Amino acid sequence: MGHISRKMEHQNTHQSSFMSVPTIGFHKVTHTLMESFNSLRQTIIMNDNWRKEMEQYTSNKNELRLLREGPKSLSQSWHLNALKNRYKKIMHIDE
Repeated sequence: MGHISRKMEHQNTHQSSFMSVPTIGFHKVTHTLMESFNSLRQTIIMNDNWRKEMEQYTSNKNELRLLREGPKSLSQSWHLNALKNRYKKIMHIDE
């Protein structure tokens, strides 16, 4: 019984310390994070046009499908990244 009560005391201590975390400025932080997320999302949408342009520079059926449909696995995302790097090289884009 002593073992169980010590475990419960530990859990109660952990929960009470978690509940005492101040939330001052929470809404401001949340708003800032949402603005950052929306900005990133807009950048991704704007930069997504490279896929359509890259279709002109490949005749590989798998690469064309990847460019049109997007990656379905980790290895496909690596391949898509390689295609984007090839696109940057073709377009002489330095980042």
